[in-house]
Amino acid sequence: MKNRGLMFLILFLSAISISLSQLKVVPILGDLSVSMGISIADTSWLMSVFTIAGIVLAIPGGALVSKLGPKKLILALLGCLVVGNVLGAFSGSYPLLLASRIIEGVAFAMITTAGIVLINMWYPDKNTGLFIGIFTTFAAVANVIAMNTVLPITTTMGIKSIWWIVAGITVVCAVLFALVVKEAVPAGGPTGDMPKVKLSDVMGNRGVIMLALCQFCVGFVLYFFMTNYPVLFGSVYGLDAGTANFYASLNGLWGIPFCIVGGIIIDRIGAKRTPILMAVSFALLAATCLMMTILGEPTYILHTFLAAVFPGLILPAIAFLVPRVVSNPGQIGYGMAIVSMLYSLGIFVGNPIVMYAIQGSGSWSIGAYILAAVCILGVALALIFNAIAKKKLASDPIEQTAPVK
Repeated sequence: MKNRGLMFLILFLSAISISLSQLKVVPILGDLSVSMGISIADTSWLMSVFTIAGIVLAIPGGALVSKLGPKKLILALLGCLVVGNVLGAFSGSYPLLLASRIIEGVAFAMITTAGIVLINMWYPDKNTGLFIGIFTTFAAVANVIAMNTVLPITTTMGIKSIWWIVAGITVVCAVLFALVVKEAVPAGGPTGDMPKVKLSDVMGNRGVIMLALCQFCVGFVLYFFMTNYPVLFGSVYGLDAGTANFYASLNGLWGIPFCIVGGIIIDRIGAKRTPILMAVSFALLAATCLMMTILGEPTYILHTFLAAVFPGLILPAIAFLVPRVVSNPGQIGYGMAIVSMLYSLGIFVGNPIVMYAIQGSGSWSIGAYILAAVCILGVALALIFNAIAKKKLASDPIEQTAPVK
């Protein structure tokens, strides 16, 4: 298909704009706390409510992918993002700001589902893992941008200026998406002649459910660090806001290459070995969580590196495996929707649970223990998935041509 590289780029930029909208509050949580008269723990809801739409709309989003097609759906998502940001720019109260964040979150609810469907349309071959790996870096790219630009922008132009800027970026992405992006149906892909897709069939797929629970664990842990690294470095280690935001941005910077590397590794090792990669990554992420309160000057950067590397391997692995455990390509949308819903749920509950536990105990160590426990759960889920799906993954057509011997 012609121009699929350009279309993929526009999809990628659109996803970045959505994640940038989500993360724009992180570098200015302290300023928002002061301006709104709320506690730092309360500001965690500005990130969590963003994912409410993801919890509620993920499953309907799977149906919308089939009914509208991924292109029309993504254009609608970008429209919601513009509306949410404009409303947020005008909001003068904490409740209204929370409401605007929920509207913005509609885009986050379905972008991964629609994006993975498009990628499987454009790249229906054994290089799918690479492009999925690149696509899953959108949050990491947005993290780097947000952590290094939001605070200087809001300091110079006012705290709400970033809402207007994100709205403008989203409009540009929507125009490019409408003009350039096209859908394609690969051989064996979704067509009108396919059997009717039932949600109940996908919900009954134990492999999909295990992957979704793994995604819950990733969302719980990853977004805790993405949201709270500036607070951690400031509160626990006494770094100033600029330095804390810089170190926090490194987490996203490391995540960019390792999501891509993860996709390459997955293409290389094949589907049947990927669950073991996930289990090992979860175990090493648990150790990383336990380190977060015992850092020093030489290890700040190391921790941001480790907290990005292991999720950067897990995220493309899950997105790669979902199409390989559903019964037919028409179920990919629902499968990814279930995974996205659990991801949003992990983000939604993770921040408040950990931050209120830290606030209640007066110790960041309790947060480290909670995060590590969630990672250990991820290890168990990955191993259960491996046991459930081992035969199916070994018989995957692409697996037969995997280069690993």
